[in-house]
Amino acid sequence: MTRSPYRWAILAAGFSAQTAFAAVGLGLPVIAPAIRDELGLSLGQIGIVLGAGWVGTILTLLPWGFAVDRLGERWTLGAGMAVAAAALAGAAFVSSLLPLVLLLGASGAAGSSVQSGSGRAIMNWFDRDERGLALGIRQTAVPVGGIVGALALPAAVDAGGLRAAFLLLAGMSALGAVLGVLLLRERVREQIVEAVPWTLRDRSLWLV
Repeated sequence: MTRSPYRWAILAAGFSAQTAFAAVGLGLPVIAPAIRDELGLSLGQIGIVLGAGWVGTILTLLPWGFAVDRLGERWTLGAGMAVAAAALAGAAFVSSLLPLVLLLGASGAAGSSVQSGSGRAIMNWFDRDERGLALGIRQTAVPVGGIVGALALPAAVDAGGLRAAFLLLAGMSALGAVLGVLLLRERVREQIVEAVPWTLRDRSLWLV
């Protein structure tokens, strides 16, 4: 079967969205001192702020997987990243602990759509002998996002304060949403995921 060169555009869309999502979780700790100083938080409170996004991610990874199976990668990833962008933009304008924690939790909950969305798209567009390479490239976006966050967020804080840093993260997530909607296309060539009840009962899958 002829391999479509469009599969690399699919990979690029997944890579960009994964980079944007990783920049939030791995980049925020770099500017934690600025967050603590500007909002007057204790060390324990800054820990809550940094953990909020991860809590949101844990709660929604499974529901996003169900959504991708039923609605497809394109709109699931696009919607999730768009909501994450809106939450991060909102975080740029808060001045107290609770709203910041809620918005970061929402960004993590929504942005985790990239995990299932980009992964399933790669599984559908790349042949078996290329999937390991493609998934490896996509996963490289995690440390890349961390590097981008570590370099760009302190510069944004220096230039425009915390508001600029959160708006930068929002812009990255919005770009991931736009690229996902524009580039991702459905291409179900094989039944990769079986019925959910059967999947949950399969001991071999749990061992894997």
